[in-house]
Formats: sequence, C-alpha cells, structure tokens
Amino acid sequence: MGVSVIVECVNPLKITRDAWRAVGHRKGAWVIEVELVCPDATEHRARVDNRDVSIDELKLPTWQQVSDRQYEPWDRDHLIIDTGMTSVTSAVELLLTHVGVLAA
Repeated sequence: MGVSVIVECVNPLKITRDAWRAVGHRKGAWVIEVELVCPDATEHRARVDNRDVSIDELKLPTWQQVSDRQYEPWDRDHLIIDTGMTSVTSAVELLLTHVGVLAA
C-alpha cells in the first residue's frame, strides 16, 4: 500500500521477533529492528510502577510480571538504545541516523 509501518511492542522472544521480521520481508519492506533497554533496574521499576494508561480496561503488567518475563538474547545485529542514558530526542536522532546509513 506504500505506507510506512512502525510496530512497537515487547518482543522478548526470538520467535516473535522472527515473525515480525518475516512479515516485513514478505512485503518487500525494510526491516529495522530496535531494542529499547533500561539497564538501571531502579529506574526501570519506577517507569513500570508509574505508567499512565489512556486505554480503558487495559491492565498493565506489574513490576513482578515484567521482571519475570522470559527474555531470549538477540542473535542478529539490531540497534540498541539505552533509554536510561538517551533522551527521546537523541533516541530519534540515533534511529534516523541508522535509517540513513541503511538507505545509503
């Protein structure tokens, strides 16, 4: 359809990351994978505990549920952005730079 699509979701498992990647490739799209991390556990917990949700009936996971999630390390190159050390503006700049390098 000629439109750009951004998928933002928690993807801790290889199988789900592979599935999203396959969808893009089947459609002939560029696939740019980005992992947002917050290695500072205190900051990460504060963010989880203090989130606002604007969708009625959406129940957010607790810190315990977040920390208990299974996580499989990535097995391919991808962009990693540490949100504890990177502002939103800087993260966007990093992403745009990454896209520009791939487009060149």
